[in-house]
Formats: sequence, structure tokens, C-alpha cells
Amino acid sequence: MRVVLKGIALINVAVALWLCVMFVVLKHDDYQVRALLAAGVAAFCALGAWWARPGTPGGLRAATAIGSVVLAVFGGWLIRQDLTTGDFEGFVLIVGTLWILQGIAAVVVAPRG
Repeated sequence: MRVVLKGIALINVAVALWLCVMFVVLKHDDYQVRALLAAGVAAFCALGAWWARPGTPGGLRAATAIGSVVLAVFGGWLIRQDLTTGDFEGFVLIVGTLWILQGIAAVVVAPRG
């Protein structure tokens, strides 16, 4: 399961960096805030990939697992917003699903040390 978590986290890093670049290039309203949030998600997902290895201290595992659950909730919120508003974007379903998967994988891996 560690390999799955690491793979999902690294995919999420790439996706979040892509979002960051797109926010800067397209320059929609509040693009600076959105780009900063995307960069923060990329950094957090990189941390998730890093701690998915044996011997990581318990406090770091727990903190990252909690953060991954928050990321999963945000992913679920993104999907709900995408499906209930009039402006459907297919990539949001993919991003939200990946964030939910990282949250689930982190919760499964965290207690195993």
C-alpha cells in the first residue's frame, strides 16, 4: 500500500503543479491565490510521497495522514461543486478523485509505521 500511496502522491504533485502553471498562464480572477493554493497542495503531496516509507516518525505520519484526510474532504467538495454548478469541468472530477484516493491511502498506511 505504501507504493500505491507514493504513486498517487507523486501524480498529485504533477497535477497540482500543472494547475499552478495554468492558473498563472490563464490569469483568471484571484489567480495568485489559486496558484499559491495549488503550489501548497503540490508541496503537501510531495511530503505525502516522502513519508510513505518505512521508519518515518509517528508524529509526521499522523500529521500527514490528517492533512491527507483534509485534502480528501476538499477533493470531495470539488467534485460536489463541479457536479452541482452549471460549469462542469471534467478535470475537476479527476483531481478530486485523486485527492480522495490519497486521503484513503494515507489513512491505511499511517498506522502501519
